[in-house]
Amino acid sequence: MKWWYAGTVGLWLAPTVTAQSSATVVIHVETGAIRLDGIPDESVWLEADSITDFTQREPAEGQPATERTVVRLLSTPAGLYIALWAYDGQPRAIRHAQLRRDADLDSDDSFTLLLDPQRDSRSGYLFTVNPNGAARDAEVLNFEHANDDWDSVRDARARRTDFGWTAEVAIPWQTLRYRRGADVWGANFRRLIRRNNEEVLWRAWARTEGLVFMSKTGTLSGLADLPRRNLTEFRPYLAASADLRRLEYGPTGSDSLVALADQRVKVGGDAKLAVAPTLTLDLTANTDFAQVEADRQVST
Repeated sequence: MKWWYAGTVGLWLAPTVTAQSSATVVIHVETGAIRLDGIPDESVWLEADSITDFTQREPAEGQPATERTVVRLLSTPAGLYIALWAYDGQPRAIRHAQLRRDADLDSDDSFTLLLDPQRDSRSGYLFTVNPNGAARDAEVLNFEHANDDWDSVRDARARRTDFGWTAEVAIPWQTLRYRRGADVWGANFRRLIRRNNEEVLWRAWARTEGLVFMSKTGTLSGLADLPRRNLTEFRPYLAASADLRRLEYGPTGSDSLVALADQRVKVGGDAKLAVAPTLTLDLTANTDFAQVEADRQVST
């Protein structure tokens, strides 16, 4: 608080909202195995940079989070690992109702990671986990829309503890699209504390911004030596069907053959070719029309 005086009149000014600053976290590289059990107790986690400066977006915009949150990241040959320590002074009040994959987690406490590997401030990926380890993912299309039908290859585990809850998330490199040799990604983190409807973020915490306000994300560095993504993907299919012979019965009970038995086999395949980091060529042979045009294609 600051007090300003003009003559004998005292004016009190409310605490100002702290200005947001840019932030960069250096990803620690780890070559050993990490046990994904929701308990980040391996010693290597202590070597990673800690992200702790979370600020309220709701209900008190710009104020410090009421509970401590710690996030750490590791780069391994298998993929990106994220660890969460969600401290809570009322661990019995943590909401954790959902158990299904891709369930609506708005009713629960949760943690969400936003990644922008292309560093274009337009596209990205969202990965959410609740205290049960139930996970949800989505592909960011723009500031207002996300593709919830996008399903990624990833794994998550979580545990409730005496001090709150912890979680570990593993994302294989092949799940993400990134530019070869690019050292910096965009990233942001959000935690929801449902009992008091508190939303805290690492960056973009203003009410007019939010998690997918990607021009205000922080940055992750140290990602230049990632494995090369597969440039092609081929998915063959084999479809077999059979029809029994069809009979037609008359009024007297006699039958007549209407159609013979029939068996059919169909072979085909779909292929994807990564022409550019943001452009994929889809090829198909002997198309399987079981996937109708109304289906939204899922691609990783």
